[in-house]
Amino acid sequence: MILNYARELSREGIYLSRDVVAGLDFSFVEGKCAADSGTASLQMRERQVYIDTVLKQMVMRGEISDGSNSPFDDRKLRYDSAHFSGGRLEVGFGATHYLAFRADLRRTLEEMETLKKRGRKDFDDDWAYFSRAPGVAALVISREGKVILGERQGGDEEGVLDSVAGHLTYKNRVQDVDIYADMLRELEEERGLGAGCIVGKPVFVGVYSEPQRGDLDFTYIVRVDVPIDYFTSGRWMERVREREHKNLVVLDSFQSVEIAVLEGGVVVDGKKLSLMYSTYGALASLRKEDLF
Repeated sequence: MILNYARELSREGIYLSRDVVAGLDFSFVEGKCAADSGTASLQMRERQVYIDTVLKQMVMRGEISDGSNSPFDDRKLRYDSAHFSGGRLEVGFGATHYLAFRADLRRTLEEMETLKKRGRKDFDDDWAYFSRAPGVAALVISREGKVILGERQGGDEEGVLDSVAGHLTYKNRVQDVDIYADMLRELEEERGLGAGCIVGKPVFVGVYSEPQRGDLDFTYIVRVDVPIDYFTSGRWMERVREREHKNLVVLDSFQSVEIAVLEGGVVVDGKKLSLMYSTYGALASLRKEDLF
């Protein structure tokens, strides 16, 4: 098996995969921010200190936007850790920004390993110097039980096969984070699918992270009462303003899902496309009954 994703661990050392997280609710608490590579300061990792001394100052200087003068809010949440508390998954969120996330995307493997070693030395935390901006992902299944993927175009992770996915919405109060609402927003923005299209309750199947950078997605499987023709004919394009994907890719059987997982990708027009880590995680967690 080609393993290009990692299941995120809770503080208790339990992988946050489908069987573990089934039926769990979320609660959110303040977590640590990324360390400043110039100072290795514990105080700067405190969420409110980071917001006041980094994010607000960057907004004032025009280096990033808070969404007031742009369609995009460059402020991001930062995943710190998670643990089980009273039948709930308690997640700690710090703060970061898009430029830090983009810088992580551009690091070499050698640079990332060096940062991990430094994190272990300075904070006993491999990820202390990483932005770890969390997202939400939704693997869409059509009325007929076909799995819909899309090849990313432009921006981050171009050429990778992805489900519906995007960063969680930044909140000044972490208690206001709404992962489910963000998932619904991404369905609308990337596939033109409203909440009324969803059949049953979306299944939360885990938290899957990129093994080298540590950014991660809270991942769902979503069945919709929409025919496959809506996707294959291109009608979905008429209902989205910004296309993050090229023409969509269909996995039309459970066997094709198994092959994609085994191979770590899908051949499209003679070219093998790799899977986004959360898409890989969602496909690996898929069961036959999810398609019928």
